[in-house]
Amino acid sequence: MNYGKCCKCGKALTHDERALNLKAVSQDASEHYCLDCLAKKHRSTRENLERAIENFKKQGCALFI
Repeated sequence: MNYGKCCKCGKALTHDERALNLKAVSQDASEHYCLDCLAKKHRSTRENLERAIENFKKQGCALFI
């Protein structure tokens, strides 16, 4: 399944990367980022974003199903 490409580096996005962009950035955003580029953009780390994804999944967020 195609979830688009990172607007910064062009890497194909995973379902979780796309869902995180929708959840954490904006559901109306037209540009989406891979985890590495999203981490740089928000001065975070890939590991922090991966933990956030796991937390959203544990909470039952429908975007991550």
